[in-house]
Amino acid sequence: MDEITEPATKTPLLGGLHPDTEVAVVAVRVDPEAFIKQHNALINASFNLITLEMRLFVSLLARIQPEDESFQYHFVHTKELIPERSGGAIYQEVRRMVDSIGAQMLKIERLVEDGGKLKRRKNPNYEVIPLMARVYYDTQAGGVIACFNPLIVPYLLRLKANGNFTSARLNQVRKIKNPYGHRIYWWCMEWVNFGRNERTIELDKLKFMLGMTKGEYEGRFNNFNSKVLLKAQQACAETDLPFSYRVNRERGIPVSITFHFQLVTSEEKAATKTPSESESTAPWEAALLQAGIGKASLPIIRAQLAAQEYDEGYLHYVLRITEKQQALGKIKKSAKDYLYKGIIEKHMLEDYLHQALPAVPAKMSPAPVVQNRPRVVFQYWEVEGFYQDEQKIKRTTETFPEFLERKYLAKGFRVVEEGGKKFVVREAQ
Repeated sequence: MDEITEPATKTPLLGGLHPDTEVAVVAVRVDPEAFIKQHNALINASFNLITLEMRLFVSLLARIQPEDESFQYHFVHTKELIPERSGGAIYQEVRRMVDSIGAQMLKIERLVEDGGKLKRRKNPNYEVIPLMARVYYDTQAGGVIACFNPLIVPYLLRLKANGNFTSARLNQVRKIKNPYGHRIYWWCMEWVNFGRNERTIELDKLKFMLGMTKGEYEGRFNNFNSKVLLKAQQACAETDLPFSYRVNRERGIPVSITFHFQLVTSEEKAATKTPSESESTAPWEAALLQAGIGKASLPIIRAQLAAQEYDEGYLHYVLRITEKQQALGKIKKSAKDYLYKGIIEKHMLEDYLHQALPAVPAKMSPAPVVQNRPRVVFQYWEVEGFYQDEQKIKRTTETFPEFLERKYLAKGFRVVEEGGKKFVVREAQ
């Protein structure tokens, strides 16, 4: 995105008094490479902004200057809020957004003074305050004039003096189109500042932070997973902080979520790209793209692989099961969606890790089972299928025995024949 400047307007409101309301509207140049900041208490506060509200919130954050002692009125043009579309409908959409964000409330922890600084408490008290002091749509200028509520000054101004804040690049935050993704991105970024790449939150606390009403998604975790967690993950996939997550259960009931994330610098992103995209595409990536999985989904899968939530074999396993189910006519909806959810939501992981295998003959001495690394079993024909999948993409001169040695036998697998069937097995270690 090019550098954003205050757009031309028919009324002399920018950098001066608004002709109707006589409020001073400050003109600010916004650098897309700049960092925007929030106090960590605001990152963990309970509120829920729709996508357009979140864009206005971010645009106002971008206009805050380090020397500001109080909030200013700023003008944000409609085209800055909805750059991907045009037409009269977007102005009506922004008008409606103004009404909703004007009523937005934050449930946020009170900061306490300690040694001249405002700090968070271990067991905080919460208060409910309005987000905006004033916000309205200016018809002639074609945009929004807004000012944050002075009560949230400690959470957005003089942050360096008080500490306990998190920074993020504006151009990265603006990539996030999903409001839940926006909140989770900042929440993970807070932990990056502490040198961490994993963070766990109780499910109830996560719902509180996301501003969900009591009972929302209660008893419907699959809906919460698909409509909140997965959409947030997709929204952050192309940012500098993609994440994967693990659902932690007690007696089969989801109780908490562990997020895994790793800050990716622009240099690291550039280092992973080559002039030829096809040459740098891993076989599993090419196979999934060929099956209809979108490029935007690949960073999510890479993150799950990096977090060792499954291995590449699982991707091929889901791909082949999907092909079989489709051939049998058992997939009533899109095979692409069936494949994507099978991977991301790990619907087949338990089957993949614990496939049925005849008893090991007595002459063999299997290693003791360890929970951290379960037995992994492939039917021999499946491994042959994995080889064929890779050959469709890479078209190398590698033979199947060479493939079997490289991908499996060299990694501790062995071939077992029992009951007239062959299996490729890695015992738990």
